[in-house]
Amino acid sequence: MNYQKIYNDIIDRAKIRNLKRSKEFYTENHHIIPKSLGGNNDINNLVRLTLREHFICHLMLAKIYREKMIYAAWAMINQNGSKIKVNSRTYNYLKILFYSIHSKNMIGSKPWNKGLTKETDERVLKNAESTSKSIKGIKRKPQHNITKLKISKALTGKSKTKEHNEKNSLAQKGKIYTKEHKENISIGVNKAFEDGSIGKKISKSLSGKSKTKEHNEKNRLANMGYKNHMYGKIFIYNLETKERIKIKKEDLQFYLNKNWIKGRKIKEGLNA
Repeated sequence: MNYQKIYNDIIDRAKIRNLKRSKEFYTENHHIIPKSLGGNNDINNLVRLTLREHFICHLMLAKIYREKMIYAAWAMINQNGSKIKVNSRTYNYLKILFYSIHSKNMIGSKPWNKGLTKETDERVLKNAESTSKSIKGIKRKPQHNITKLKISKALTGKSKTKEHNEKNSLAQKGKIYTKEHKENISIGVNKAFEDGSIGKKISKSLSGKSKTKEHNEKNRLANMGYKNHMYGKIFIYNLETKERIKIKKEDLQFYLNKNWIKGRKIKEGLNA
């Protein structure tokens, strides 16, 4: 099939017809020689086409020039508010062509935002703000179990680099969580541990793994003195309500006088 002839015939017919912009009849401007091929916005390089003609022209250009013109054809049927509906065969052709070319173009390329942060680059800040606005108040759909398994399988056995961990650490420093946010985290963690499956997974993943001296030393230093979450505190248990709470050590006698006992839970064989 002569794609160039089809393209030329549509353009020639449109030039003779000379459509004008109208509220009653939808039309679009088209660059006869596309900008990506050296065209410009000169009036002699513009022609007004119907929506159907415009898409056919870009489809022909994609078939003729492939790599240089596939992006425009693909965008016409995928951009928000697109009025173009195509059959399955055309969609399949464009999708395969687009992804094969796009995949090839992305090999070796670096993400535009690599190494940039909201503090150092205005574009990153704008993207973060627009994303935050778009998802505010919208609850994410829960992931399907199959999706979770795929993610788990892909990450199993992969250790995070020191650089990755340092970035995560820096990103979390100074973050202030609202009371509501903390409560949501607590509810989520409690739900995850209710059936015991999470605990089993953690136990299985750590089974047989010995901690390094460096790891143990870090833990020891992190939990010394006031850094320890239990520093100056103690667990007590209520014999009547079966409730367990954490209190300051200096308040222990007060609770002991009110039928509480020292410890996380009542010991077996102890009579209330």
